[in-house]
Amino acid sequence: MHAHAKVVLHDPVAHARDLLRAVGITGPPTDVMAVIDHLGIRMKGFAYRDVPGHTASDDAKPLSRGWLRRDDNGTVIMIHRWTPSKPARFTLMHEVAHAFLPWHAELDALKDNYFDDPKTRYLETEANAFAAEMLMPEEWFARDLQAFAPGWYAIRRLSRRYDTSLEATWIRYLQFTPDPCAVLRCTAVKGKWVSEFRVASVNKSHSFRWHISPEVHIKKFDFIRAVRERGVIHTPLKAHQLGLSGNEIFDCQAISRPNWGDLLVFLAPRSLPTSLPKYFPGWLKEDGLVHISRFL
Repeated sequence: MHAHAKVVLHDPVAHARDLLRAVGITGPPTDVMAVIDHLGIRMKGFAYRDVPGHTASDDAKPLSRGWLRRDDNGTVIMIHRWTPSKPARFTLMHEVAHAFLPWHAELDALKDNYFDDPKTRYLETEANAFAAEMLMPEEWFARDLQAFAPGWYAIRRLSRRYDTSLEATWIRYLQFTPDPCAVLRCTAVKGKWVSEFRVASVNKSHSFRWHISPEVHIKKFDFIRAVRERGVIHTPLKAHQLGLSGNEIFDCQAISRPNWGDLLVFLAPRSLPTSLPKYFPGWLKEDGLVHISRFL
């Protein structure tokens, strides 16, 4: 390679921002149908029960919520018929990425062993980054999250504002918040529903310096009963309860997943100030401080 050769890296986020500008979207929530219409893409619903080799039971937990199909008549997004509204929005923007990003043109979702190809997995990661920027643009999202103290109330309000699923929103929240915090997925240990949970996975913000390993057990903590009674619990956890050394105390906010079988736990060091939001944007004025403080 010559010394002056310029390496051009693919940037799905920059392409998403260009598309938002081209469509004329200036604030949340993103009008996904306007994006799809702008690109001249068609949509078609599908059900696994209509696909050879599948049955109606496959529609309960679909292998895929969508894929892109190209034919002589243009580009079609196939979307699973029973996908809930918020996840469907993310799925649609994910498939738009495959249609809009030039270097995704050869992607074939119907080929055998699709996800076994490292290049394919990388392109799927790019499509997720594109979809996240389309629905929760960094410029708006990073500013809006400052309106709240860290926790599930912030994430739920942002989920409503951006019309995105809770999971997509907390992943984005951890990406941009300056505060040290993490979200743990906790699963009840078999036979010990009210006393012990296993950490299944950990996602954390860049400033969360503690390493909490998946598989650590959180013991002697009655999550399920408290969550069922109050919807969300807010309580301290000591470092040793999270498999950590030292005397650190963490604020723990736990909410139940829809099937009541596992929990999402929002974790932040106790020293983190949580008394007041950093600012009040115009769209939040109707809530007022009293409502926000209920969840701190």
